[in-house]
Amino acid sequence: DVRFDARMTTLYDVGERSLRGTTALMIELKSGRVDRRVISLPEGANEPKVNAPSLNKVRPAKNFKAGKGRRAWEVRFTQALEGALQLQVEFDTVLPKKLGAITLPDVRVHGAEVEEGTIALTAEASIELKPDPSKDLRNVPVAELPRALRRQSERELLYGFRYSHAPWKLQMAVQRHRTVQTLDAMITRAWLETHVLENGHLSSRALYEVRNSDRQFVRLGLPKAAKVLSVQAGGKRIKPVQDDSGALAIPLPKGETLLVELRYEVKVDALGLFGQIELIAPRVDVRQDELH
Repeated sequence: DVRFDARMTTLYDVGERSLRGTTALMIELKSGRVDRRVISLPEGANEPKVNAPSLNKVRPAKNFKAGKGRRAWEVRFTQALEGALQLQVEFDTVLPKKLGAITLPDVRVHGAEVEEGTIALTAEASIELKPDPSKDLRNVPVAELPRALRRQSERELLYGFRYSHAPWKLQMAVQRHRTVQTLDAMITRAWLETHVLENGHLSSRALYEVRNSDRQFVRLGLPKAAKVLSVQAGGKRIKPVQDDSGALAIPLPKGETLLVELRYEVKVDALGLFGQIELIAPRVDVRQDELH
């Protein structure tokens, strides 16, 4: 006889168009050996992706009765195993255009004497989740969730739950919010120094403090006939590229504030005894607060 328990930790990530789930599944064999197990998911979920040591294949278990509204999958191993088996099951389901109440798709391991686990919910910034109270689940503070779950998510975990038996059910209201466009980069301060040489040429140094959120480049349009001497960003010398308009495209790291320094020279005619020159600052393609 094969006797085993199943313990799971599942992260649900709700996006604009789909809900993705990742389950870390531990099968603890108390007696016997197994060369296959059957898992199931609701019919709305796509075919799961399973990773496990000694995995042979995963195929639909067409003759297995997993329950109404569920599809079964047979996970086969290359040999009969004993002890503890670790599997990772990834799955997703497409969300309808008009959201409302949705039910979380749950992974089940059929034949387990005990099925217990922990789940965590996270979502994109434009998605609001409101789980309904469930008698099958116990609320868990996010700070008390397993560290592996917290490390697994790139986003902030919003809710945590535990269950001690299966099947369980959790419904939640899902609402999309419109994203408000914000500045992706901003020059908080700028300095421009220009020296007039004896031959009438203008040697300039432009310094920008750039707060970059999500820009790949900041573009600087130089005065006509300007010659670039050097470009630095964050204290490091860089080689800028030039776009079709002739502006310098300076690559920037995202999510940082740094100084961009540009040195250039403009050739003009000699001034003679009396003369007049026009100073033109570089044009920038982001918002600029101050120019000194």
